[in-house]
Amino acid sequence: MSAKGVQVLLQAEQKAQEIVNKARKDKTALLKKARDEANSEIEEFKRSRQTESDRFAAEKLAGTETHSRQLQIHTEQEIGKVQKDLERHAGEVIDLLLKYVTTVNTEYTAKLE
Repeated sequence: MSAKGVQVLLQAEQKAQEIVNKARKDKTALLKKARDEANSEIEEFKRSRQTESDRFAAEKLAGTETHSRQLQIHTEQEIGKVQKDLERHAGEVIDLLLKYVTTVNTEYTAKLE
């Protein structure tokens, strides 16, 4: 082989190396771009899920507060009813208690033995 043939082979090898190096750089750049886009999509997905989660929590919290308020109102109404019943029947209850406390059964029964 002549020197010119060797020179052509060296140039071809150098050109092939340049093509391989460019392909590697392009591949690296493409992978970096894909990774950046994937990270961007992941962050967007996280933000949307967080927003949805915050909205859901706010709805449930509002429902809980409404329910608690309704329960409190109902409880206050029931307490009011009990107090009215107590005021109405307090005398009767006191009389019954006094009757049972002060009345002694003096009958002797077989059940006591």
